[in-house]
Amino acid sequence: MRTYEPLQRAWKETLKETLWLLSRHRPGPRKNICLFANRRGGSSWLMDVLSVNRGLKYLDQPFSLHSASSSQLAYLPIVEQSQFIYLDEEPERQVKRYLDLLFTGALQVNAPWEFWRPAFDFVSDRLLLKITDAKGLIDWIDTHYDVHIVYLTRHPIPTALSIIRNRWSPTTSAYLRNETFVAHHLDDRQYAFCRDLMKKGTVLQQHVLNWALENRIPLQLLPQRPRWLHLSYEEMILLPEQVLPALARDLELTDLDRMKKIVRSPSRSTKKPSSIYTSTTLPLEQLRSWQNEVSREEQRSLFEIMDMLELSLYRPDSPLPTRWGVIDETRLTARYPGITAFLS
Repeated sequence: MRTYEPLQRAWKETLKETLWLLSRHRPGPRKNICLFANRRGGSSWLMDVLSVNRGLKYLDQPFSLHSASSSQLAYLPIVEQSQFIYLDEEPERQVKRYLDLLFTGALQVNAPWEFWRPAFDFVSDRLLLKITDAKGLIDWIDTHYDVHIVYLTRHPIPTALSIIRNRWSPTTSAYLRNETFVAHHLDDRQYAFCRDLMKKGTVLQQHVLNWALENRIPLQLLPQRPRWLHLSYEEMILLPEQVLPALARDLELTDLDRMKKIVRSPSRSTKKPSSIYTSTTLPLEQLRSWQNEVSREEQRSLFEIMDMLELSLYRPDSPLPTRWGVIDETRLTARYPGITAFLS
């Protein structure tokens, strides 16, 4: 390590803290937004798009213990693999206190600090929480707070492939060791299947199982929660001109023109300039690109995991979801005639 790198980090943290102290958050009349998503599921991109609205400040992964600041660790309970699922009474009380402080503006964590970016603003009156580590608390948060719930999904196979490329570990054990989760969401056969797959399955199978377990609670609740806004990464890619007005309407956003300008820019978590956001390849072809990495036989075997856990939002041999959140399928087929084969 170069000798000046610790100084750079210290300077950066000091700058962040200073800018946060200078900024002011006073809750306004519009609801805060809680965006729930998977790692590598497009959440940073969507966060960037939404947070260009004036007065809307994002808090990036406030539940992540892997990158937690001392402020976060002072309030958050320590949970296995940073996965907040079903909590006992005392950890639940800690999370409630933590969120109360965030929503009132008394505590700031992972807020914007890069003052040259469009999302930075010294004054805010509503918050956007990007949450990847607490999808298990989606209903609890909806019950305890008057917020907009946005649930973003992406096909499990490309999500898993991207996580593997980043060399991130699965969080499966946090779910299989949570007695309340197992009791409510897995029967004996499903539990044995998951345990066996984590011992003998391939790395890709294990990460697809991880996707299934992380999304099991919100996916099971989704049909019963019509007020939640479900949005897929795929529809954002295919029809942003239809998605953005719907988001602006449903989330009370006023800066639609700014959202349109930034939607084709790569997110802060995108490392390669040849990503889906800037490529000249057709969006549908980009969404299908992972199929070149995984054989049809392997795709079908991976979806045996989805079948076992009774999750049907995605299916084998198709890069698209079976349920669209905000777009009109008629307009989709008109825009992409070749897409019909993937919708049947």
